[in-house]
Formats: sequence, structure tokens, C-alpha cells
Amino acid sequence: MRGSVATGKAKPPISDIDLVLVVDYERLDAAKGYFNAIVTDLVHKYAPDITEIDLTVTTIDVLLYDSDIKNLKIYMKYQSVLLRGVDILNELPGVYPGPYLAMYMYGDLESELKSLERQFSRIGEPKTYQNKERPDSFWCVWMMRTILRSAMALSMFEDSYFTQDLQECNRMAKKYYPELSDFLDESLRLAIEPSNDANYLLDFMHRYVAEYLQTWNRRRERWLVS
Repeated sequence: MRGSVATGKAKPPISDIDLVLVVDYERLDAAKGYFNAIVTDLVHKYAPDITEIDLTVTTIDVLLYDSDIKNLKIYMKYQSVLLRGVDILNELPGVYPGPYLAMYMYGDLESELKSLERQFSRIGEPKTYQNKERPDSFWCVWMMRTILRSAMALSMFEDSYFTQDLQECNRMAKKYYPELSDFLDESLRLAIEPSNDANYLLDFMHRYVAEYLQTWNRRRERWLVS
């Protein structure tokens, strides 16, 4: 289990339960049985404050080397607890807050936000998560978490500090980039109270995102030439 519940810092209704099932496919059926038992226990323990459970199923090789989930191993290394099975955390790379980690985690930020803009604009194939199409409210939360955590990464150019807590991300980023305060506060609000209105979310992006990306790119370029 990774994230705020794993570290004892869950904040309803922001937090959900994030589970990572690292499997040996020869033992997949047994692993699924473990997972079902864990989910039942967690639902009883945390309801009604936390009801959303997010599951990622992967193998150790995919976890280590697949660029599509490149940040997952960082989240696990930094804030996870072993529920069952073999501890693999010593096989994951260390987490060293600073510009290199910021670049690794969010060097593709612009393309990720562009894909969300296409989703809300109904351009191309719908985005999916875990092979399922999701409502706009899901992608709203996804976008706001991406914004707030990338803003935390932006602050790592100034301060060697790492967190995934959304409120702490908001605080850290505003400390160094106060001009982004309105944008970050609205992002935090929408992470807690997501909108299912695609037009509203597009308007939010048009009002804020281009300027935010300019701030990100300017800071990255300044670091690259330093």
C-alpha cells in the first residue's frame, strides 16, 4: 500500500487507498486472492471516510523499467508499506529530492496536460485508466493532482523537499511561486470537489495552464544553463 493511508496522513475526502500488486504471473491466482482479502479488510477499516481503492498490477521488471509508470517506483520507495509478500523496496532506486528528480518525474508535463485537454475537448480516443473509460470528474481529479504534484516538483528546483500530500504541495509551491497562488488554490479545491463539466475544466485550462507551463519551462531552462 502506498500513499497517504500508508504513511498515516490520509485526509478525507482527498485521499484514497492506493494498492500496488507486484506479481509473479506463475502465482497470479494466489496473488489475486491476497488482494481480495486485503481490499475487504481496508474497506471495513476506513469506510466511510475513504471508499476509493486504486489498484495497480505490475511485475518487478515493468515497475523498474516501464516509462508509462515511471513515477510509481518513486512513490513506493518514498511512502509505502508492505502488506503481504516479499519486500522489494530495496530493489527500487533511491529518492533524492531536487532538480533531477523534478525533471525525471515531470519532464513530460506538457504532453500529459495536452492529453487531458484533448479528453475534455472530445478529440481522439477517450483516455482510459486500468482499461476503463472514466467520467470527467475522474480526469478532473487526475489533472489537479498532476498540477499540484508537478508544482511541488517545481519547488524542488529551490528546495530539496519531496511530498505527495496535495495540501503540502500547494503550500510549498506557493512559497516559491506566489504568482501561482490562485491557480494552485483552485486546483486544490477541484481535487477535493471535482467537476464533471468538461467545458468548465477546459475554461480552467485556458485560464491557467499555458502560463503555468511557461513558468515550468522557464525554470527548467534556467536550471539547464546554470
